Amino acid sequence: MDRFEFFESNGVRIYGTLTLPNRSEKSPACLFIGCSFPQTRDGNLDDSQTDWFPIPLPDRNLFRDEAKILEHLGIATFRYDKRGCGQSEGDFNTTSLFDLVSDARMAWQWLQSLPEIDAARIGVLGQSEGAVIALMLAAQDPNIRFYVWQGGIYNNLEQIVRRFSIVFISGKDQERKK
Repeated sequence: MDRFEFFESNGVRIYGTLTLPNRSEKSPACLFIGCSFPQTRDGNLDDSQTDWFPIPLPDRNLFRDEAKILEHLGIATFRYDKRGCGQSEGDFNTTSLFDLVSDARMAWQWLQSLPEIDAARIGVLGQSEGAVIALMLAAQDPNIRFYVWQGGIYNNLEQIVRRFSIVFISGKDQERKK
C-alpha cells in the first residue's frame, strides 16, 4: 500500500511515498536516497530542474519497482523527491551536499517515528551520490541496521578521498558547483 507523505528539513517540505506491506505487526523498513541528478521519488530524472539533458530521458522507475519488490518481501520503504525536485520544496540548483545529508537524516528520523515501522529494523539504500550520503548516515548512526550501496560513485579511491576531504575540511560543497 502506498501512502503519500512529507517531512520537514530545515524549513523545507520534502514529499515522498511510504510503501507499507500488508502485515499486522510493525514492519522493517528501508529508506531510499537518490543520485546526484535531480531525481524524483520513483528514481526518475526531473528534467524540469536543469538543462543537462536536451532530450528528456525515459522514466525508469527504479525506486518504485524496488519498493514493490521489498513490499512483497514484507519490508516497508520510503522514497522521496530530492529537494527542489518533483513535489518537494526548495531549489535543486542551490542545494548543497550538506542539505542532502540533512534531508536524508530527517527522513530517517521521520521514518523511525512511524507507528507502523519497527524502529529497530531500518536500513538505507543509496544510489550513486545517495550511496555516499547513506554511508555518511550509517557511519554516524549505529542504529542503521543495513546499508545497500547501489551504483555508487565511479571515481577511483584517491579522487573520492580528495573530494570528501575538501568538503569536510573546508565545510564547503565545492564539487557540486563544478
